[in-house]
Amino acid sequence: MAAATLSYYFRYTAQLGPASLGVWDYSTSLASLRAPLLVIYGARDPKALAVQREWTTAVDSARLLAVSTAGKAVHVERPEIVFEAIDSFFAGTWPDAVEQVP
Repeated sequence: MAAATLSYYFRYTAQLGPASLGVWDYSTSLASLRAPLLVIYGARDPKALAVQREWTTAVDSARLLAVSTAGKAVHVERPEIVFEAIDSFFAGTWPDAVEQVP
């Protein structure tokens, strides 16, 4: 049941919230951010992964970790990868397999 619930959420419910906010792209305002940024996303969601790549390019000090074995719910599908990456990031190092998006 949990898989069906997550599937429904990401397919329908998750679309309603952002759509109700209108245009809220603030990526250009991120250009002045100097703090490191780690973007983690599932590569099995290629359409949205392109958007995550764009977010990564909005910040000079950003890196992308595209998890090949997960989709949009990467934190649910592969928590061991996500939390290890977050631990590494907070320890001051980039996780293995991150890429700097040109």
